[in-house]
Amino acid sequence: MKISTLLVFILILTFSVFASVQKSPSEGSNRLADRHLSEHGSSCADCHSTDAPSSAPETEKCLDCHGSYEDLAALTANPEEEINPHASHYGPLPCNNCHKSHEKSVLLCDQCHNFAIKVP
Repeated sequence: MKISTLLVFILILTFSVFASVQKSPSEGSNRLADRHLSEHGSSCADCHSTDAPSSAPETEKCLDCHGSYEDLAALTANPEEEINPHASHYGPLPCNNCHKSHEKSVLLCDQCHNFAIKVP
């Protein structure tokens, strides 16, 4: 009886530690949400308007902090890059087409092209 109780306790403790590690931001994480939290002190509600989000933030929330789409295009203009992803021939696109809060971000342009641009 004592062994099974101890085993259950160890399993619960292990699961609790694993769950807390998964929810906490990690240093050097590639996840955009973790970077917003660790580098800027942002909370979920700052971008999602709630601390229990169920969808990506609206582009307007991104632009509240990051400036207009034109400002972003000027900021990301780099003569060493093949393209400026914020000066797309599609015009202004929703930020979450490329920038993913809780998974690896993607470059939408790479659906047709093959650019070597790292998307934060």
